Amino acid sequence: MKTAQEPFNRILVATNGSGSSQAAVERGLELAATDGAEVIFVHVRPPVAWRYGRLAPASAIPRRLPAPAQDEALAGAVTRAEELGVPSRIALLSGNAAREIVGVSDLVDADLIVVGKSGRNPLRERVAPSVLHKSRRTVMIAKSHRPAVARPRVLAPAA
Repeated sequence: MKTAQEPFNRILVATNGSGSSQAAVERGLELAATDGAEVIFVHVRPPVAWRYGRLAPASAIPRRLPAPAQDEALAGAVTRAEELGVPSRIALLSGNAAREIVGVSDLVDADLIVVGKSGRNPLRERVAPSVLHKSRRTVMIAKSHRPAVARPRVLAPAA
């Protein structure tokens, strides 16, 4: 595990195009630009179905995926990385989001995993806490910042 003073070399950013994953993309790119790191963007789509066995846990039946460059979430993240001059790679996967994110982070030897705070998969699993618990790597949970909306003030009618 890196200390606070050591720069990151490889940052894995999980994205699905949602608001919280956009915050993860921005935060990951910000850190990568500062440290001169490479970013690996990962989008995990849910499986088509789950296979259940009597003696084994459920396993995902992966969906047929388009080319990663055709995925909107990944394309948007790569465009933003290019704007900032940050080198990036992409991975489009199907399966259990947390398990796939952690697996890719181990495969590329990521120094940091950045995920959005409120990302959920279709089974309503909270992805960020699952990644946090399953990974041996440093995990940053990025919170999306919504602009404050002024509330209309209700004034009492003049008497």
